Amino acid sequence: MGNKVLVLGLDGFTWKTLDYLGKDLEMKNLEKLRENSAWGTLKSTTPPNTIPAWISFATGCNPGKHGVFDFLKPSTDLSDVSPVCSRDIKVDTLQQLIKRNGLKSVIFNLPGSTPALTDDITIGGFLSAKKDNIYPPELKELDEIKNSPDIKYEGGLMLEDRRVALKKILQRLEWRLKLGKRLFSEKWDFYFILVSETDMLQHIIFDQIKKGKLDDSIKKSVIDIYRKIDDALGWYSENIDDKTYMIIVSDHGFDSYDYLFSLKNFLRQNNLTAFHKAGKGEPEYLKKRWSGKSERANLDVSPAINFMYARPFTRKILDAGRNVYRRLVLSVPLAKYVGIKGYRMYVDPSNSIAMPLTIDGFSVYLNKKSRFRNGIIENDARELEKIKTLLENEKSPFTGESPFRKIHYAKDFYSGSHTHEGPDILIELKDHAIIGDAHFSDVYYKTNKNYHNMDGIFAISGPGINKGNVSDKHLIDIAPTVLHLMGLAVPSHMDGVPATGTFGNMDSVRRSDSSKLTELKSRIKRLRQKEANR
Repeated sequence: MGNKVLVLGLDGFTWKTLDYLGKDLEMKNLEKLRENSAWGTLKSTTPPNTIPAWISFATGCNPGKHGVFDFLKPSTDLSDVSPVCSRDIKVDTLQQLIKRNGLKSVIFNLPGSTPALTDDITIGGFLSAKKDNIYPPELKELDEIKNSPDIKYEGGLMLEDRRVALKKILQRLEWRLKLGKRLFSEKWDFYFILVSETDMLQHIIFDQIKKGKLDDSIKKSVIDIYRKIDDALGWYSENIDDKTYMIIVSDHGFDSYDYLFSLKNFLRQNNLTAFHKAGKGEPEYLKKRWSGKSERANLDVSPAINFMYARPFTRKILDAGRNVYRRLVLSVPLAKYVGIKGYRMYVDPSNSIAMPLTIDGFSVYLNKKSRFRNGIIENDARELEKIKTLLENEKSPFTGESPFRKIHYAKDFYSGSHTHEGPDILIELKDHAIIGDAHFSDVYYKTNKNYHNMDGIFAISGPGINKGNVSDKHLIDIAPTVLHLMGLAVPSHMDGVPATGTFGNMDSVRRSDSSKLTELKSRIKRLRQKEANR
């Protein structure tokens, strides 16, 4: 067997943050770690979203193999969707492979890890159901867990005053790092902790970070959060032995976008997506998420929204009004006292030819009769080609160019036996972010949004590692790299490959014999497909 491996995830972190903040931020431990590591930019999944990205990390596979494409999954109908969990992963994860070899893991805050997949320590995070978030159950008696901060749904932080939100993020971070140190004292061969506070912070403030113009009122809070993380990096570095490998990794990068594209409004304007009236059609999973979590006064504006939405001129007023409201909640703690109810318009799946599945959807699902119980499309190929062509021909009024890097047929982009369970079209972002269904009429907006991009980070340190910048690495390469460092065979179904160029004179990679039959079957299938296409 090989050595132990510690992985510290920094959700959404990018090397550019260090450049943008310059002299205001010194992350001495991160810089020291980078000097002694093989490090570089790590390409994320397409789309670069948290759930499919971290599951791709944990499996070494693309979504077409592991079966998770977004935060939500459709069932027999596009109106019947639910958040994903570990049961939706169709291949073995790192934790399972390590356990099968008689080794122990500690998994803390890895999206998609609950319900627990082994009897090793597993504490979930984002999207985890409360009832099966902690395993083994006796961990709930730990003081660090019983005294966890009561912070509501993390996405709601973006609706609060930035100063208040940053204070809550720091509070959550301090708790997470304290619990992480406690779990570190357990017996383990593979240890994983995800600091998701980097993603929360950057969604709120990355525009100011990028411009180097942090308001004095929030600069100290931002710097404090990053320095707490840097202190934790130093602590972990000091408390592992010289035979343990340490990996720093992010699931995606980050950027601040000045131009926004509404995919749902684009599809609506092309008679492909239908909307419910404002205040109607809220999905069940959202009702469960928000129910009972707010004591704010709620102002129901749905009658006014529906009246104004029916007229082209007043739709413009709606958009302007929402932008004013957005700026208010970012500058004063308005959302703490007043909630606006009924301003959102949700997609009506039963009357839609195509639709994104999530609010910030980068992908399009066709409402096929062949796939969904209430599907309405007979000719899948024709509609698919039509939508792809419409997106490819689109030009931004702000740049005069395509707002996208590329449009893909998902069946040609993903590979694996579960590709058909995902979306039909994928969008690669360029200089426009995609916005959700809280906007009412326009397809394009010129306003800021802090969101993900493809360029995450990695750094690997430990015995035998060649120091220096390494290029062309992908998130799916991390799982086989971990297995290789631990002296374990890499399953042949994994799409990723170990970053052996960073390892000096270490042994060559072993592929597990148990997966050879699967790989052979896959090759035969591809050959037969080529023959059929001739």
